[in-house]
Amino acid sequence: MSDPGASLAWWERVGAFTLMHVLSAGLLLGLIAAAVVLGVRWRGTWRERVLRTTWALAMFCFLGCVSMYYLFSGRFGLDFALPLHVCDLMGFVSCLALLSRWRWLRTLTVFWGLALCSQAFVTPILQQPPTHIHFWYFWFGHTAIVGGAVYLIVVDGYRARAGDLAWGVASLYAYVGLVLPMNIANGWNYGFVGNVPRAEGAEPTILDVIGPWPQRVYMLGMLAAVGMGLVYAGFRLPRWIGRRGE
Repeated sequence: MSDPGASLAWWERVGAFTLMHVLSAGLLLGLIAAAVVLGVRWRGTWRERVLRTTWALAMFCFLGCVSMYYLFSGRFGLDFALPLHVCDLMGFVSCLALLSRWRWLRTLTVFWGLALCSQAFVTPILQQPPTHIHFWYFWFGHTAIVGGAVYLIVVDGYRARAGDLAWGVASLYAYVGLVLPMNIANGWNYGFVGNVPRAEGAEPTILDVIGPWPQRVYMLGMLAAVGMGLVYAGFRLPRWIGRRGE
């Protein structure tokens, strides 16, 4: 059987470990690094406030405009158009976290962003090439999330507490409790917890190896909790090492 992607140009191949994946992830991670370096250099000055505000507002407006297009253009079904995936919601949350001092927003950005959304840079679930708006929505959305999380940690000095870990896990389970009935009733797959098979031509994901639905919902919940636990451990590890060295 011939490979259906063999006739595509290199820039149209956007799945995991393709050249476009490496270029896109590399450039956007570089953008995050540059923003963080400038944020540290300008910390406490008007320049840093302008940088933070420009980043957050630009990302928020872009993601908002694309979401409105998906919802009201009539070209997409409700199984795709609603901004209900974790990474859809977190794109907006991360921007608000940068603009506000609300710790719960910052906690979600750090824990959900690093534990759940950062994998998009390693194994992007993307089929649309750069000529499609979703390519840019996908990459800029995840850049807003991961970039916001790193910025909050490095520039603002966010440090997680045990209560933050509990909030991150509990809020994720509450989210699943809201979207799961919607998925079941409508045949959707928001949060990747619906009973929907992988789309034809889509890249394999962890969902393909952790078991059938509904068992995989529980497995995803456990993996997400472990991931957020590792994020928390990353904050606590320097203190634990310091105490052992005393």
